[in-house]
Amino acid sequence: MRIKELTLVAADLSAQAAFYLNDLSFEGSFENNLLEIQAGTTTLRFVERAESPYYHFAFLIPKGKLDEAITFCEGRSIPLMQYEGKQVIDFGTGTSIYFFDPAGNIVEFIDRPSLHFLSDHTFSATDTVCINEIGLPVKDPLQKVEELLDTFGIIPMDRSRFDNDFCWGGNFEGTFLVVKQGRKWLPTELPAISNDFDIEFETSTGMHKTSFIGQ
Repeated sequence: MRIKELTLVAADLSAQAAFYLNDLSFEGSFENNLLEIQAGTTTLRFVERAESPYYHFAFLIPKGKLDEAITFCEGRSIPLMQYEGKQVIDFGTGTSIYFFDPAGNIVEFIDRPSLHFLSDHTFSATDTVCINEIGLPVKDPLQKVEELLDTFGIIPMDRSRFDNDFCWGGNFEGTFLVVKQGRKWLPTELPAISNDFDIEFETSTGMHKTSFIGQ
């Protein structure tokens, strides 16, 4: 699965634009109440809405660049979250750091060593490969993930590990994190809340577009 476009909502687009285009120095544009960020092969958009939820999403970075990503964030005074006293969380399938954006979204840089995206220079945000994860909080994760797999031809990494709190609905290149509403998002104490987003993604059955409205 490869996420090609992701559209989220935010209450203050000016603050989001300053953070992503100036502080993080992503390439993109901000005009006509639309913030557009080029995150590698994914286009990330924010549109304005007064009452907006928070999201969890992850940027995939080149292999072996997580330490440089830490230095990159620290050099821009972007506080990194800690979990059990550490900045880096090792999931076995990847290592990650986390930070908040101005909208309160839980944002992640993740290095997946099994994916051989390489860079021969010091890390910057323009080296981002794509958006690798998007959180999808729902009332019934097992029902929702099976619906996604059947509808869009998504082939999961390990179907046997699905449970009613967390389902990894995708593969290393891209995934829906289908979680139970109220489950805490690592590394925070914040509960996963229902949110709205539009997404375009590619699977073995082709390109797909869909919208999620308050699951």
